[in-house]
Amino acid sequence: MVALFCVVACAIAHDPFGPAQVLSPAATTPDGTVRFAHRSEWFAERFTMRPPAPDGDDLITFTDPWGNRGGMNACVAGAYWGTPRVRVDHALREVRIEFTGGEFSYPISRVCPTNVTDTRGLIGSFGPLSPGQWTYRTPYEAPVTFTVVPEPSAVAALAFPIGLLVLRRHVRGGNTEVGNPVRNSSAPCTSMG
Repeated sequence: MVALFCVVACAIAHDPFGPAQVLSPAATTPDGTVRFAHRSEWFAERFTMRPPAPDGDDLITFTDPWGNRGGMNACVAGAYWGTPRVRVDHALREVRIEFTGGEFSYPISRVCPTNVTDTRGLIGSFGPLSPGQWTYRTPYEAPVTFTVVPEPSAVAALAFPIGLLVLRRHVRGGNTEVGNPVRNSSAPCTSMG
């Protein structure tokens, strides 16, 4: 009985499954999710976001071919490159993909399944972000800039008063005023006077 307790305690203390949950579908942080992707999951052959013009309320999904880096499956890719994580720096307006725990050598020391599900690039999500110019950064690749537009509700809130001003000017500047009947254009114009 004592031996079983020691085996269980040792297994828990030494984490036999390795660091950072590499076998999980996605590494989740408060800033977003990211994982190694299958080529069939890419939106395009370059960094791509959905929606293409996000607003301040949107959850932004992305795919990044990341220079075609990856491995024969997610476990091997994670062992070599490390576990990807999304970090959002609101002060610098940066979305960074960071990796932790990579060995950067083959053969890897971690025991991984031998199935081949060719993983290349990254897929994930982040946001919502405040409106303005943002930069997406990954190691080994050039940064990508994108714009988050103001929320539609904010645009609508500004558009409504502007629309009222335009309507008021149109009504005052035209042939009719609010409350007066519209003249029939086919009727002769008579002067009252």
